Amino acid sequence: MEQPRQRRRWLPITIVLTLTVLLIGGAAYTLLDVRGRWMLDEEIAQWKKIGGSDDLSDFKPIPVHDDDNAMHLYEQAFAALPVWDEDSPEFAMDEEGVLIPLSDDIRMIVEQAQPALALLHKAAKLPECQWPADYSAGAEAWIGMHMSYLGNTRALTRYALPAAQVALAEGRHDKAMQLLADCLILADHVGRNDTVLGLLVQTSIEARMFDFLEQLLRNTDVDCRALLPLLERSFLRKRLIRAMLIECAGWVDDFQSGAWKAKTHGKLPLLKYRFLARVLRVYRMRLQEAMLPMWEQATATPYQPTEEEQDAVNRFPVGMGVGRANTFVARAEAYRAVFRLAVSLRAYRAEHGQYPDKLSDATVPAPIDPFTGEPMLYELVPEGFIISVPHIDWPIEWRWK
Repeated sequence: MEQPRQRRRWLPITIVLTLTVLLIGGAAYTLLDVRGRWMLDEEIAQWKKIGGSDDLSDFKPIPVHDDDNAMHLYEQAFAALPVWDEDSPEFAMDEEGVLIPLSDDIRMIVEQAQPALALLHKAAKLPECQWPADYSAGAEAWIGMHMSYLGNTRALTRYALPAAQVALAEGRHDKAMQLLADCLILADHVGRNDTVLGLLVQTSIEARMFDFLEQLLRNTDVDCRALLPLLERSFLRKRLIRAMLIECAGWVDDFQSGAWKAKTHGKLPLLKYRFLARVLRVYRMRLQEAMLPMWEQATATPYQPTEEEQDAVNRFPVGMGVGRANTFVARAEAYRAVFRLAVSLRAYRAEHGQYPDKLSDATVPAPIDPFTGEPMLYELVPEGFIISVPHIDWPIEWRWK
């Protein structure tokens, strides 16, 4: 009998101790969560100082009238593309920057693509291109809406470049330049979709086109100066920064709307505000590094996340494509600079009868290699000239006669 009485005596004490622990724990959690909310507000304030926002709809563009929106014509062009067959020779067009033998099969495929290429040209004439996007649906849905057409834009380029090669071979130089211009404008229009992924597609289209152009016009004197103004339509690094700011706004929007819980399958940490603040801080530091030229980034000390920040990023890897996009942008900037210089050298030869021994002789400024900060390499050779950007991953070597 004594033992049950002792148990009854300890039961109220146990209940009181349990409630006390719960109350203390709840109070501690509340204080920590308040601290986390403050950390998040401070981090969002830092984002706003560099042009960011916590509301995705703040970046919603001004609507474009359908008659001025090239997107509708691009959609028709995608639908008009020939059907792909894995055994078809058109897969030879898929290798980046390589001229292809103009066989009867390739000419037939180019002919089949003419309806799509005609729509591409109509779209390139329009002043605006606004891709569909629901800025109230959160980052996941917003980015997902763009995925459906990015692959089609690359496919359209695969047909346009061989069509330019056919036109040049047939002596239709103006037609060849028109197709190349259409590709540049298509790339620019793709980059307007305000996503890092769209910018990656823009720069990859440009890289393919310039590799193709270098080979296509290596042994000819076709005037391609009309392409130069098209390079001024977009400032790639500004687009990258805007895309990163918008992506951040999308993730914060998702968090505040509760979409993050579904995205992480309910596995968000209890101190969720601290978690998000740490993720955003790492992303902001990466964005600020991306604002620097590549050669400065190479010598600067990169931001080292704390152990807690690294854990948060590992659990929710926001903005992991930033470094890759930054490199793609630098490569595209290098291609553009090399092309401008090559066109200037052709103009110099047309006036003086030969290429200069050194760029300083021609008062043609050597463009800066975006990866090193040094002037690009120019070499006069018996066959013409070579401009090179010896980057370890994507070396550029422009050879024109």
